[in-house]
Amino acid sequence: MHSRYYAWTLGVVLAIGVVLGIGVVDLSAQMSDPRIGTWKLNVAQSKYSPGPAPQSLMVKVEAAGQGEKTTTDFVNADGTRTTTLYTANFDGKDSPLTGSQFGAHMV
Repeated sequence: MHSRYYAWTLGVVLAIGVVLGIGVVDLSAQMSDPRIGTWKLNVAQSKYSPGPAPQSLMVKVEAAGQGEKTTTDFVNADGTRTTTLYTANFDGKDSPLTGSQFGAHMV
């Protein structure tokens, strides 16, 4: 009788451990890249030298395949808008960048 109770208890404990383990692995996979999200510049707390600060800047980073998709929206000091975009895998290879105001074409 004691061995049945022991086996049943062990089975319940293992089952709970597996369920909790799967939940932790799933949660950690979602939170593994702290760069994922939308980031907004606080212009009032930023210092620019040389030149004037932009009116606003937002960077959105999303998971995409084996890498990321990044969209950057600038409103420059003179009010002109610039949007840059790239999608790159984490494989060490260059990926095309569109919209750069600095003449860059690859990341």
